[in-house]
Amino acid sequence: MEIDKELILNEIKNHLGIKKDAEFARFLGIKPQTLSSWYSRNTFDIELLYAKCEFLNAEWLLTGKGNMVKSYNEEPNILSLNSDFPKDCEELKNKYIKLLEEYNQLLKTKLNGGSSTDKSVS
Repeated sequence: MEIDKELILNEIKNHLGIKKDAEFARFLGIKPQTLSSWYSRNTFDIELLYAKCEFLNAEWLLTGKGNMVKSYNEEPNILSLNSDFPKDCEELKNKYIKLLEEYNQLLKTKLNGGSSTDKSVS
């Protein structure tokens, strides 16, 4: 069974609170004629819709099934996946400061033609 893309377009438009097709086309960054063509041909640019409407659930956009809006609590917790992430924010801050100091020293060395005059950072 073919997905009713007109229904999908109308649901997106309603979710955005947009009443007129011309306004919806402007939101999507397309010509009103393009949107009209989508309706008449039961098609749309799925990549464009997904890029412009970041709230859309990809499964719903592809199949018309499930929830239209992403459920953010279903997204994986990236921090919990990375066991190497420092447990102590102070440790992370200190590493970052040390990197910045080393980078700063490198820049000073380059600016001075290869010889550093500031020996405060080891």
